[in-house]
This record gives sequence, structure tokens and C-alpha cells, in this order.
Amino acid sequence: MADVSSHNAIWQMLDRVRANSPISGSEFGVALAALLFLRWADFEEAEREAIAAFDDVDYEPVLPARFHWRSWCNIHDPRELQYIFRELPSALDRFSNSRHDAMATQLHRVAPAVEKLTRFPADALAHLIHWLADQPFETPKDRRVLRDALDNVLEKKFERYSGQFHTPVQVAALMVQLAQPKFGESVYDPCFGSAGFLTAALESVESRDHVRLGNTRYASGKQPLHLAGIEINQDAYVIGLTRLVL
Repeated sequence: MADVSSHNAIWQMLDRVRANSPISGSEFGVALAALLFLRWADFEEAEREAIAAFDDVDYEPVLPARFHWRSWCNIHDPRELQYIFRELPSALDRFSNSRHDAMATQLHRVAPAVEKLTRFPADALAHLIHWLADQPFETPKDRRVLRDALDNVLEKKFERYSGQFHTPVQVAALMVQLAQPKFGESVYDPCFGSAGFLTAALESVESRDHVRLGNTRYASGKQPLHLAGIEINQDAYVIGLTRLVL
């Protein structure tokens, strides 16, 4: 788990948000997940751009450049950031019929959670964005540290997800141990909630194959598992999706 003591800014932001607006701890958790997803989407898009440049082919970004994380994460004027976030949900919502691009589809589904960020006080939103911009993100380990920080927020402040949408870690681990998924297989969860079972299955295969085979099987670019799931609750979907991409 991440050393959450190094992420005190999260708790400071939560206190600041709740002192100046009706944002609840639960809403804060969903909004934080949405912000993490936006950073991941920009990271993924940058990789696509780099691959296209290497192959000397044109690349059309999914999001307009002004809405890329890298375009606004270092803006110092809180009012300017707030203005961008007033426009961003509508920009994401336009992807409602973009079934040809998985990222566009997921960005559309994250739009309601991004809208929660528009209700944050301007200075709290700016501090939270700048905190996240300062965190390492380039390696899988970096991203899992942030996922653990998100999990800590959800565990302490997201009471709604303690039962209906959250599988206890021990239960997920037992289910994975019984199912014993193998490299290249598919795992499906018909009500994945915060994706506890899917992430446990993925980590189990990665860990087992890394010990057995080193990194050789991942050099081909193949995914360890094919993951699929359904979740009817909008907030849970955003949290589960974010945890998976991290």
C-alpha cells in the first residue's frame, strides 16, 4: 500500500472542499477518481501520439488539445482552471456515439464524475490538480501508488461503497485463488463495482507469470488477461474503471 502520510494534501483538500461547499466525502472520492482517469487518458494519448510519430503517420487526438491534462495541469490561476472544468463535461459528453474508439467511450462515461469537479471551490480544485501533477505517473509502480492513495480515500470516506459496490480484499483474493486465471484467459464480472475482483485477478496473473517467466511474455505487448465487466451504478463504474487503468 502507498504511504498515505506522504499524500496529506488529499485530506487537506477534502477538508477545504467540505468547509466551503456541500461536496461530501463520497463525491470527493468519485471526483478524485475522475481526475486520475483524465491524467491516465492523457498519458495514454501521449503514447499513441509517440507511436504515430515513430511510424510517420498522422494522429488525430481523441480530445481537443486544450482539454488535454498536459495543457491545463500547471495553470496557476484557479479561476482559469475552473473555467476549463465548466466546459470539459460537455466536451466529454459529445463522445456519446463514439463506439469506434474505446477511450472516447470511456471519457463519455466519466463526464458525470468530471462534472462534480465543477462544484469544487476554485482554490481547492487547483491545489488538488497541482498535487496530482507533482506525483510520478510514468511507471506501473507510480500508477499503483496513486491507486492505493485513491483506495485509502474510498475506504475512509466512501461509506456507500463499503458493501454493495466493494468486495473485501480477502474475499476477492479467495475468489481469484479458487478460479486460478491464467495468462491470456478472459475474466468477466457482471457487477464489478470498484473492480476489486478484476484487479485482484490481473495482479495474480502478473505476479505469478513475472516470477515464473520474468518479463519475457510481456515483451510481445500481449495483455496478461482479457478483462470485461458491467456496472449499473455510474459512480462505481468510474471508480472501478480508474482502478483498472491504474
